[in-house]
Amino acid sequence: MSQLNIDTIQNRSGGTVTLTKQSAAKMYINFNGTGTVAIRDDLNISSLVDLGPGDYQLNYTTSFLNINYVMNYGQKNETSGRIQVNGGGANQADPTTSRSEIMAYREHSSLAGSFDPQFIYVTGYGDLA
Repeated sequence: MSQLNIDTIQNRSGGTVTLTKQSAAKMYINFNGTGTVAIRDDLNISSLVDLGPGDYQLNYTTSFLNINYVMNYGQKNETSGRIQVNGGGANQADPTTSRSEIMAYREHSSLAGSFDPQFIYVTGYGDLA
């Protein structure tokens, strides 16, 4: 059996190798949605725009090949020492290959409606252009 041991894979010009056809996440972001939004970690995100309470636009560094990509979304908010898991959804506005919009909201509480969670997580899967 052959064994391949490597430390770094680079493209021919010495740069980073970009995943294009593999079944790996092509985009992810972890950000703070309260106050001035702040990205904690990301991949393939050129900018994050706060569009209002609980409404955020993700702009991609490298566009997806078409609008048939898949997104996963999660959020949590910490208040009074406990974690609240709330509703939300990806692609609140029609997605394009270069951006998508997400919305955070509370579904079942006296505080139902859009809000800014402390933790928002989004991943995207699909072919890149």
